[in-house]
This record gives sequence, structure tokens and C-alpha cells, in this order.
Amino acid sequence: MYVDVPNNLTEGLFIEEFGLKAYYFYLDRIRQREDFGRVYLNPLKTMYIWAKKDKATNQGFYTSLYVRNKNSRRMKNYGGS
Repeated sequence: MYVDVPNNLTEGLFIEEFGLKAYYFYLDRIRQREDFGRVYLNPLKTMYIWAKKDKATNQGFYTSLYVRNKNSRRMKNYGGS
């Protein structure tokens, strides 16, 4: 799937398109991967691509799967994102 990333991509534009919760969700994923040694030259662009693909395929932040945690609370299962 080809994703056309806007030339003027900013955090504000990302949040406007996907929402604040999605922004922090993907930012956390970037930070987790950086902790394991991954390097992202343009993390915001990577986040945008992930969010676009996940939204189109109902994965990651946009999954509709729910699971129960150890306290039997219903929570979202974010799949492999």
C-alpha cells in the first residue's frame, strides 16, 4: 500500500487527521522500538505511514478487537502495531 505523506507534515497536522490518542499511541511505539536500537530519521513520517496503513486495514490503533486484562477489564487489543 502506497502512502502519500504530506510535504508539510507537522505534529499538529498528524493530530488533526488521526487524533491526539493516536499520536501518543504511535509515539509510544516509536520510543519502544528506539529502546531496542532502531533508528528513525523522521519518526513523524513513520508514524503517519503506520497510522494511514492501520486505519485502512483496521489494525494497530484502529483495531476493533477487545480483550480482557488480568483484572477482567475490557481493553483494546492493538494487534501487531
